[in-house]
Amino acid sequence: MVRARAGDFIAQSSELNWDNILKMGLTIEEDIGQMAGAIWYALNTHGEVSLAQLKKLVEGKGPIFDWAIGWLAREGKVVLTAKKRSLSIRLK
Repeated sequence: MVRARAGDFIAQSSELNWDNILKMGLTIEEDIGQMAGAIWYALNTHGEVSLAQLKKLVEGKGPIFDWAIGWLAREGKVVLTAKKRSLSIRLK
C-alpha cells in the first residue's frame, strides 16, 4: 500500500505538524493545499475509498484533512457518496 502524507510534498519536512508548519512559515491555506495534494494523489493511486481509509492513507489529523476535503469538493474535484454508515470518496 502506498501512503501519501502531506509532508511528502514538503522537501524540508518528513512529517507535517503544527510545529513544522510554523517553522516553515506555511499559512493555513498552504497547509490545506498540501493536504489536498496528498488526498488527490491517494485517490488517484487507490481509486474510491471510504473517508476513514483515506484519512489513514494520508495520515490526516485535525481539521486540515476536513478542510482539504471540503476544498476539493467545492472545486468539483471529488465525488462523495453515502454508503451505509460511511461516506466514500473518489476523483471526479
